[in-house]
Amino acid sequence: MDIVASVNTGNDTDVDHLKDVKIATKTSTNVGWKQDANLGPVSTWTNAIPGEDADIASQYHELQYHLFELGYPETVDRTRAPRAAKDAPREKAVVAVLHRAGNTTSICLEGGRQAPGTFYMILSSSWLSKVPSSIHQGLYTLYVHKAVTFYAGGATYLDEFEPPRQVTYLVNYFTHAATGGQRNDGHTIEANLDCPMSSSYDLREFINDRLWSRSVLYSVGIATPETLAFCYKPIHSLVAVPANAVIHEYERNTSPDFVAKEVSKFLQELSNNNRKRIFIRPSKRTQLGSSDASVFSIEDRSCIVDAVLKMLNELQGSNSVLVEAYIDHLSAGRTEDAKYLWVAPSPDFGVKCRAIVCRDFDNTPVCTPPICSMFNKQIDIRGAETVPMSLETVLKTLNIVDETFISEFQTKMRAHAEKALQLIMDRESKRSDEERVEPRAQTDLIGIDFVLTECNGKVTAVAVNMDTHKYIGYAAVRDNFASFADGMVVEQNRTVRPVEKILKTAGNDISDKDMAVLKVSHPNKFECGGLDGMSVRPFVRTALTRSQYFLMSGKTILALDAGGFHKRRIWRMAKKSGINLVMVDPDPNHSNKDLMHVLIHYDDKGDHANDRRHATEIVRLLKQRDLQVDGCLTFWEDAVPLAAMVREILGARGACVEGALNAKKKSRTQSAVYKKDTPVSHLVKTCQFSSPSYLIREPADIDAICNQVSYPLMLKLEHGNNAFGATLVASAEELR
Repeated sequence: MDIVASVNTGNDTDVDHLKDVKIATKTSTNVGWKQDANLGPVSTWTNAIPGEDADIASQYHELQYHLFELGYPETVDRTRAPRAAKDAPREKAVVAVLHRAGNTTSICLEGGRQAPGTFYMILSSSWLSKVPSSIHQGLYTLYVHKAVTFYAGGATYLDEFEPPRQVTYLVNYFTHAATGGQRNDGHTIEANLDCPMSSSYDLREFINDRLWSRSVLYSVGIATPETLAFCYKPIHSLVAVPANAVIHEYERNTSPDFVAKEVSKFLQELSNNNRKRIFIRPSKRTQLGSSDASVFSIEDRSCIVDAVLKMLNELQGSNSVLVEAYIDHLSAGRTEDAKYLWVAPSPDFGVKCRAIVCRDFDNTPVCTPPICSMFNKQIDIRGAETVPMSLETVLKTLNIVDETFISEFQTKMRAHAEKALQLIMDRESKRSDEERVEPRAQTDLIGIDFVLTECNGKVTAVAVNMDTHKYIGYAAVRDNFASFADGMVVEQNRTVRPVEKILKTAGNDISDKDMAVLKVSHPNKFECGGLDGMSVRPFVRTALTRSQYFLMSGKTILALDAGGFHKRRIWRMAKKSGINLVMVDPDPNHSNKDLMHVLIHYDDKGDHANDRRHATEIVRLLKQRDLQVDGCLTFWEDAVPLAAMVREILGARGACVEGALNAKKKSRTQSAVYKKDTPVSHLVKTCQFSSPSYLIREPADIDAICNQVSYPLMLKLEHGNNAFGATLVASAEELR
């Protein structure tokens, strides 16, 4: 597929060409939304309509049904009036999400909550174009010509853009792994892009490889199944070989007798450990859960050997065949011990837990509360899910009711999951530019699949899979369930709030850090928003943060006053982000000089009474050096009004001079707040939360106010912070 920008011939592509593509609508429920949405390519598209667009109507209708079920309005088609540049959100972030129904809607909805208008759902590759980057030689810039855009309150619009909008972050679900092998055109789209992206084809090769991912899980202390692996032309070295794994390199000329001998030896060891069944499955980046796995009784040794040999003959390069133990699922405790109204399930039921781990905006991994499901392990080895449940509910359904144990178990599981992503992040950060196929790709999200079992008399979570695409849909279902219930859980015929229950269980012995882990893994990570979208909230924050860094890269910023050593971290981050820093400072040999693009020596001698003149002189020095800046700021409080005056002369965006002066001078702040006494619906009158203030410039001013004030009162400096000089005054004499 070629999505490099086409030349506009001036002839609009007939949208009726879509009639030549067979379109099947999977959603049979028609609630009444419009059926004639303009889903065809944009008018500048001159290539043939991609074959992957065959189900675009189905994808769109599934989106409408999803919005309908959540109580949101249907998508409004605004393609007849293309959105101009002036209609773009102020942030200018463009997070392009190559959409697959059931996986990415929750990401886009949460994006609409955090930054309305910045998340763009892409249903077709014909809605995008790639052109050579004007900044990064050899790379391409990705543009969005058409998308479903998301806003607060679940509002969505089908929009076209003229001019097209530059993508600042890419989320790619047009892959084999995410679409069940139906499409992989996302590989072409993401190749050689200059924008940040979540994962990439190259990185997914590592993480979606079951053998490599288990080496990561083992390295951070997560249990994995006993495994025998035959690797054909491996290209990735393992982080560590799990203690319960045997790994052989396989060649086409490897003797079948050797394979049979190793399989028999492995099966005997499993038999000694009382294992009853085994899985045989490939390990490859396009794996689709357990859809390509086969289960055998451990007694069927000849059938197992034949199946392994057959799969080995079909292996492609860098893939593996795994023979692994079937994990016996956790059994329920004695029913007579049950403390809850429900009855423990039969021994035929098993439990799976799925954990979503996101990289947050500050590069810390955050694991959301696991989502669990129960299934009949005798009927469906792949674990067809029931309704989502919390880990606490599942354990209590199995008559594991000790509150302290449940809290500690969940905390440990989530902490280990976060360590897994941290290890992946650390390894990726050490890759050289030569090793990075896509230089701006990194792993920002993973899902881990656990099976609950019993090991040496203890409840244990065994990880069976890790993936970069899966499980988002499951998490969205859990978030929606929790949202409908307003964050409440029902236990023993009474409704309690989870946080209150955890506090009651823990008593006074729990630390703030532990409390945060029990709630949401990190303090305040999920507090900015409701339960809707909770599982992907850190991921969305990361997408927006990386978009902002991308937009700032290459910008020239004027900064006033470099400050002391404690400001160095700010300038270091600016340089790391690719910002060209032009610094104005009275010290020509400032210690932070090495972090600056240009240092302009200018000493105002602390004379802020003449900031207007200083601002004019600073702008003159910029023009003298032929420096064009994109913005001006300061992290030095005394220079805030000066920075506003420089911005005003340059025409740059930022706080106005009037606002800066009001914020800088306490008397002006008090006056502005105290005078706001006009009633306005839905807004408070700030005068109700303020008190009168008086400015004393000289001793004579005291006599004028003595009879207007009541004591005690506060005497403080006009400028300055940290309450310097603040004094409690009890009488007029003390005031003098």
